[in-house]
Amino acid sequence: MRGVFLAILLLVSNVIIGQIPNNSFENWSVVNGYSTPDNWDNLNSITYSSNIFTCLQGNPNNPGEMYLYLISKNIPGKGVVLRKDCIRQD
Repeated sequence: MRGVFLAILLLVSNVIIGQIPNNSFENWSVVNGYSTPDNWDNLNSITYSSNIFTCLQGNPNNPGEMYLYLISKNIPGKGVVLRKDCIRQD
């Protein structure tokens, strides 16, 4: 019984992970001159006029290994933007 429960749990977890769009952050679009991850929201659209970006594309020089780099910054007139600035869009 325990083995069946574990198998079902693994199957469900794989299905859930597979449903997150762009979960590896490989797909990015250029908007107003800055890169933004596809299917994810961030505050760069609000802060780009001040040339401040809190959500950046990371690339360790290996194809297929992009990542999301979040930075907390003090934005004049808006306060500190925390690392929770990128949230998944449904």
